[in-house]
Amino acid sequence: MKNSNYGGFTMTKFSFEVKLKAVQMYLAGIGSPTIARRLGIKGKISVQTWVARYRKYGIQGLEIRSPKFDYDGDFKLKVLNWKKQHKASYPQTALHLTLNELLEVLIVQVFEQN
Repeated sequence: MKNSNYGGFTMTKFSFEVKLKAVQMYLAGIGSPTIARRLGIKGKISVQTWVARYRKYGIQGLEIRSPKFDYDGDFKLKVLNWKKQHKASYPQTALHLTLNELLEVLIVQVFEQN
């Protein structure tokens, strides 16, 4: 587990092994709140995101990625328009647009609020 500070909020990065364990537990029928508690994950949303990424991309969807992207305004508007058009949550939007976990979606969320 690694903590990173991005513009006033802290994101915790979990190892590939922790993500895989969480997905395996979920697929075995254990609920995401229980998994989060057992593995020391703050909230169930991380577990749900990992499961969704695993289902869409397979094991590669759990790989740790480096958040070194800078998206221009056009891309951010594309994200917001897709989210609005599909009445999707930020995690659903991130999964659809293949963004790294929720970091990039949080960037867009901040953009939307300003």
